[in-house]
Amino acid sequence: MKRTSPRPSSAGGATAPLRVALLACLGAVTAGCSPYGLIYTHKFEPLTTDFHSTPAVTEQAAGDVKEISYYVRVLWSGNGIGDVAKKHGFDTVYYADLETLSVFGIWKQEWAHVYGTRKVAAESPSAR
Repeated sequence: MKRTSPRPSSAGGATAPLRVALLACLGAVTAGCSPYGLIYTHKFEPLTTDFHSTPAVTEQAAGDVKEISYYVRVLWSGNGIGDVAKKHGFDTVYYADLETLSVFGIWKQEWAHVYGTRKVAAESPSAR
């Protein structure tokens, strides 16, 4: 007489949830859901965190810097907060954010988003 065990075999019973959990973690890491993804990352983070008495403004401008890194690191463009503000005519900068896009850790592009108020153009005497 052949006896069968009432328990499921260990080939697929107890390890199935473990496999699902490992695949979920691997998918989160490679998709960019963690702070740094292996394949693709796209994130925003504040460059300034002192928001005491900081007004909410709608005017913004952005500058970007591109980087390719494979044995040699090559950077071009500029995204300094002061450079972006000056280029776009900002009088006052209240805060800034950094947007980062990275693909395979080889291509990386960063944008500095600057928020503030623009200079008011002086009215010329001939415009009257």
